[in-house]
Order: sequence, then structure tokens, then C-alpha cells
Amino acid sequence: MRIAFVHSKCRPFRYETFEALQKKYDIDFYFTDKIVNTLENRIELKSYKIPCMQDFHFVPDLRRNLESKDYDIYISTDLGYHITYITYSVAKKKNKKFILWNEQWKNILHPRRLLITYPLENKILKNADAILAFGKKAQSFSLSRGAEQDRIVLTPNIVPDNIKLTSDIQYGMKEKKVILCIGRLIPIKGQDYLIRAFKKVCEKRKDVRLILAGEGPSFKKLSNLVNKFELNNYIEITGKRVEGNEKWDLFNSCDIFILPSVYRRTPEAWGLVVNEAAMFEKPIITTNMTGVDGEIVQHKKSGLVVQEKNIDELANAIIYLLENKDEREKFGKNAKKIVKEKYNLNVMLDSFNKAINIALKR
Repeated sequence: MRIAFVHSKCRPFRYETFEALQKKYDIDFYFTDKIVNTLENRIELKSYKIPCMQDFHFVPDLRRNLESKDYDIYISTDLGYHITYITYSVAKKKNKKFILWNEQWKNILHPRRLLITYPLENKILKNADAILAFGKKAQSFSLSRGAEQDRIVLTPNIVPDNIKLTSDIQYGMKEKKVILCIGRLIPIKGQDYLIRAFKKVCEKRKDVRLILAGEGPSFKKLSNLVNKFELNNYIEITGKRVEGNEKWDLFNSCDIFILPSVYRRTPEAWGLVVNEAAMFEKPIITTNMTGVDGEIVQHKKSGLVVQEKNIDELANAIIYLLENKDEREKFGKNAKKIVKEKYNLNVMLDSFNKAINIALKR
């Protein structure tokens, strides 16, 4: 059994998954960018970004490469990608099996998606031989667009468990409570709403510090907002991407982790930083516009879920956790337990095996 797996970006957090899949299956990976690790049996294809279409990269050589070899199963990622349309059409042309690896859980508010590719997306969902859905939200979305329940397999979104601490406390100060938000500085991440909520927190407590770790085009806007509210002594925006040991030190030093994502054309598909925060047993606050809502972050069990853009609700959630140490500890322990048991490589591989078996039986 030969498998072609087509994926847009081979980000570092996926290496462990892809390497494990190659050890288990006879699989070729097709990527639209260069990768830095030693993943074998990979084909790197040139892609071209279509202006004003963030998720649409044109890959002219993909069809030729896929048609030049014989595969039994074709796997591709997400509905909005050119690579998925091509991979699906090649699989059907060759009368082979197609599996969709999908994390989308809400309609994307883009004219091209709504007016042009929407019918094709529905066709793929209805005719895919199996669908790997990242969580229950993605499962419900697939069902709402025509997929059949017995062809959907829930799969975990995972990150490697390779935590290495270099220092005990880096950004935190023992006399202050540290609130951490890690992510690109872009509107969908909702950092502006977090800053506004934190202003309300600072009106009640002075022993707090907010760290916005990341880089992106919203840096100046967010910095101006901090200056406007005169919160420079309470909020730090790193203005740079944090990764590796520096990221682990940030997680280790914080008291609460927040992912305040909002729905802007697209929602937060998942929020893998939450997986990482859970590994550190951190209490987590997130919004209902994340894929982790109801999965890793179960309201009042492993964290708190607030409505997107609701500044008062977000501020109250922060204050509640600051004032309830027992709840912080309980949420953190429960989040870590959920990640350890359900969001690991073995569960991921098992879900792939189930999807492949479903596809082969059709």
C-alpha cells in the first residue's frame, strides 16, 4: 500500500508526526516549501501565493508529480487549499482512495471560498473516503456540509513533548502574577481585546504583569494601545518570535495562559500553544473562537472559556483565577492530564490507521 500525503507547510511541530507516519507506512510527502529536517521520501514543490488569498497557494507541478506515480491512497489537508483540489481530482481520476485531513470548523468569510469553491468543498466532504477531523468542532462542521458520520475519524492536534528548561524563572517576578499570551501579533489572535481587558484587571490589582510574546504587523497598533492606557509598567510586548527554550521558560514563569482569539474571516483553527501551556499545568483562558474550546479547555474543568471580544468577561475570568489559587491548580492539572492521555503521537497514529482502514473498505 503506497500513500501520497500532500501538505502545504512542514512546520517543525509536525516533524515528529510525519516521521512516525513514514516509519509505519510506505508514504511520500509532497510539500510546498523547503523543510529543514531530514524527513525522507519527500518532494518539495514550488508554490505561488495568490494575492489577497492567504490560504490559496498555486502549485503548478503538483498534478504532474502525483500522476507520474502509482498510489493507493491520497491524503491532503484542509478544504481551502489548491493542493487539496488537485489531490482529490487525481485520486478520483485514478479511482483511488482520498482522505481529507481537516481542521476547519467554521465557514471562511472570503468571496472566493463562498462564491467559487464552496460547491467543490462540499463535493470533497461528501465523497472523501475518510476524513480526519481535528476535534468535535471540525467533525460537526464536516457533517453540516454533507459528510457522513461513519467516515469521520477524530484525530488529535499534537505538539512534540520535548520541553527543556534553561532557567527557573525568566520573565516572571515572584512578587507579581504573570499572565502570558503567545502568538503572532495579528488581529485574529485578539491581543487588542486582551489589553483592554487587562486594563480593567489593573484597576483592581497592581501585582500583575502581562506578556504578549510574538511578532507581527499589529505590533505598533498594540504598542500604541498600551501607551494610550498608560500600561507600560504592566504590559510587555516582546516584538519577536519566541520558540524553543525561550518559549518553555515563558510558560514556566507564568501563572495564567490566555489565548484570546477572535473570528476575523476565519477562526482559530486550533491553538497549539494551548497544548504547550497544558504540558506545564497552567490554567488556561481561551475564547469560543478556538478549536481547543471544549477539547483541551473544558469550561470550569481544565480552564475557562469566554465569548470572543467580550472584554468584561475576559477581565472577570482573569481576576477569578488570580483570586482562586486552588482553581488555578485544578485547571492546570486537568489540562495536563487531558493532553497526556488524548493528545499524543500514539493516539494520532491510531486515528490515521482507522481512517486508512475506513477508506480501503469503501
